[in-house]
Amino acid sequence: MSFYRGVIVEQSVEILRRGGTIPFRFGDFVPVTLCMKGDELFFSFKLWGGNGKPPIEVENNEFKVRPVNWDRNSSANALEVVDEKQVPIFQMVRKTPSHIVVNGIFPNPSGGIWVFGPAGAFGPAPEVPSNFKLKAIFRYPSWKYPGQYANP
Repeated sequence: MSFYRGVIVEQSVEILRRGGTIPFRFGDFVPVTLCMKGDELFFSFKLWGGNGKPPIEVENNEFKVRPVNWDRNSSANALEVVDEKQVPIFQMVRKTPSHIVVNGIFPNPSGGIWVFGPAGAFGPAPEVPSNFKLKAIFRYPSWKYPGQYANP
C-alpha cells in the first residue's frame, strides 16, 4: 500500500491471510486495515466524520455508512468517496494485485487532519489545506454512472 507518492507500507501475503495488518495509526485511532481472504485483498477504513457526525466507513471493500448526500463509486480496481459537492475525499486504487494506492483526507478524533494526494502529504493540520484537491476518478452521481470513469 502506498500513500500519495513514496510512503509505502509493505506486508507479506502470509500475514494478510492470517488476519491482516494495520498500515498506520493515529494514536489509538486505526483508520485503515488490510487482510486477504483466499486470493482477494480486502481493504477497510474508517474516517472520523467530526463531532456528532457519523464516520465514513468501508468494510471489506463495501461502503458501510454514508453521510447524507455523499456518494461513492467503484470498479474492480478502484473505490472513491465524494462529499455532497462531489469533491473526492477518499480514493483507493489497486495498481496491481498486491499494491494499493490511497489518497484522501484523514481527520483524527484527537485533533488534526492528515491529507494524502498525488502532490504529497500534509499534516497534522487544523484544517484541510486550501490547495489540496484530488482529481475525481469516477463520474457522478453513481446511480447514473455506476463504475464509469471520469473523463480525462
